[in-house]
Amino acid sequence: MRNALTTTNAGSRNLIKVLFGLMLCTLLLVGCSSSDSNPMNPDDNNTTDPPVVEIKKPVKVTINSIKVTRTQDKDWDPSELIREWKKADLFVKMGLSGGNVDYESNVVNDVNPGGSYTFTNRRGLTGNKLPLTYLYVDRIRIELWDNDVVGDDDMGHITFNASSLYNNDEATTFSKTLYGNKDSRIVVKGTFRY
Repeated sequence: MRNALTTTNAGSRNLIKVLFGLMLCTLLLVGCSSSDSNPMNPDDNNTTDPPVVEIKKPVKVTINSIKVTRTQDKDWDPSELIREWKKADLFVKMGLSGGNVDYESNVVNDVNPGGSYTFTNRRGLTGNKLPLTYLYVDRIRIELWDNDVVGDDDMGHITFNASSLYNNDEATTFSKTLYGNKDSRIVVKGTFRY
């Protein structure tokens, strides 16, 4: 009788363990009802995607200053009195590519090829001065010239899309180095309008 009783107690204990395990499984299954997302189920359609972040693109680009940081290293102007060559008398023109000149800067005399010259003022009393605003889709041309009494010399130019100044970062200001022909280098600074 004692063996039968011990076997019954061991069987009861196993039965209790099995019942307890079933109750635990039932609680876990009820806890993950169909209205909740199940992280273990890749086919669960109740998940939501994170919100889409839309990066704004500028509508307009305003150029506040043009800095020439390199020009072609050569003699530009013969001196009429001394019969020797002298340095360029630099000025800048800017406008839409294939269009009219919107801006013509003041002249800086006797520039060094590796010097740095910032232009914001206009030439003379007429014409536009910086800042100038262009559409984001415009194509802009900046030209470098050597001022001469008779016939100015072309010192190089850069043609670029206004959109190339933008880096998809919703910035409000920019400073971009542009490389043109004839070894010219220009830094354009300005702002974006959204």
